[in-house]
Amino acid sequence: MAGNQKRPVDELASKSFSRLGKIKITTWKGVFLIAFVAGVIGTFAFVLSGDNFGIYTSSEAKVSNVQPTVARPVTGGRDVNTPTKDRTACNIDKDCKGIICPMVVGGDKPKCDLKTKACYCGGKCGDKYCDLAEKRDDTCKEDCGNSYIESFENSFGGWEPKHQIACENDPFPCFFDWSIKRSKQKAYDGAYSLAAYLDGSHDDGTIWVEHPYTVTPNSKINCEISFYLWSENKSSINQWPVLAYVGPRNPVREEDFKLIGRTDEVAGWKKYSYSTQLTTDSFTDKIWVAFGFGATAEFQHTYYLDQVSVSFK
Repeated sequence: MAGNQKRPVDELASKSFSRLGKIKITTWKGVFLIAFVAGVIGTFAFVLSGDNFGIYTSSEAKVSNVQPTVARPVTGGRDVNTPTKDRTACNIDKDCKGIICPMVVGGDKPKCDLKTKACYCGGKCGDKYCDLAEKRDDTCKEDCGNSYIESFENSFGGWEPKHQIACENDPFPCFFDWSIKRSKQKAYDGAYSLAAYLDGSHDDGTIWVEHPYTVTPNSKINCEISFYLWSENKSSINQWPVLAYVGPRNPVREEDFKLIGRTDEVAGWKKYSYSTQLTTDSFTDKIWVAFGFGATAEFQHTYYLDQVSVSFK
């Protein structure tokens, strides 16, 4: 306002306090009465000012067309099970600036995955957390050690299908129907996954894929494997065991594996992980890694496996 001209609300407050100043306070009740009246007048003036209610003149108005979105991160251990096709598209990191990432190490920075052209919440090399892109592209040994990732886009990537069922060793071996093959029916990452079919007619049987990795003899190695498994339904009935293995020799039977979860815990993709520490001797220069599932009931099931990640530190 021009000069010293007062707003109507200022004059009202001034007159009110002026009159209050002439009142002689004789009791404690009077003190509380004055405090109450002063509070009412102050609140009334505050509301009229409009500053706390977003009331602006045309020159003060603020407009924003940027609508931040919650991130669908794809970092290992930070993800929300979102397939690539459902993530925010991008070409450079700047395209992801509207993504809100959680305040966690290795997942607090909105970034663009140049391979998938999708935004994700990742970290930076040296933050002591290996995110998915660092692991896949082998761009940060400091965080990831020796890391490997496979989504079966062009082949099995060195992973070999295997199976075991006890009745195959009977005098009259049983017939065991199973298969693991590349498929375009479902995919967590890219266009392909592994379709794993198992006939549980014998209330038994285990199928998996395995891969050997070269390691350093006479060393302590922290090993981790993670992968995604797709179930058609969420159900507490007829869940089959999800299995993983890390060890100095290739697994040959179900008892070699660790139980790390159950199928049908969710409808769709779910991430499963397993980690352990191994000590290699002077004769051990390979570690075998495997994952799959087994049958515990007389049903037939097809589950899909995708984006397996393996790291050694």
